[in-house]
Amino acid sequence: MSLSSITEVFGMSRQAYYQRRRREKESMDREEKILRYVRMVRKRHPRMGTRKILVKIRPMLEGEGIEIGRDRLFDLLRSRGLLVERRRRRGKTTIGGGGVRASNLIKGKEVKGVNQVWVVDITYLERRMGGYRYLFLVRDLP
Repeated sequence: MSLSSITEVFGMSRQAYYQRRRREKESMDREEKILRYVRMVRKRHPRMGTRKILVKIRPMLEGEGIEIGRDRLFDLLRSRGLLVERRRRRGKTTIGGGGVRASNLIKGKEVKGVNQVWVVDITYLERRMGGYRYLFLVRDLP
């Protein structure tokens, strides 16, 4: 295919065609440098997320005159299959399997006053800052 037919087929001048090819090559080179730094960080920290990776590689990229934003890095890693899948966090319990209940010790007995029967419950609350707190309730059943 000659260049004159390229102009006819693609509807752009010879200069525009070569400029576009140059920009695409520069973009690919930039992406490969970014991916090289990402792989370097992931070698030491395989589960590190994209936001933290960006913080780590940004100084190195700036040293080479490369700028990339968070969303663009996400798109790049997604297109190359390099995003780390999120792990689903599950609440921790003291008894595996959950749903374990104690037998009813007061069934058939009559409660006539205070301080005869106490009811207790405990639950785990996940904190925004990470970790858990325990909330327990103790109630007199009159």
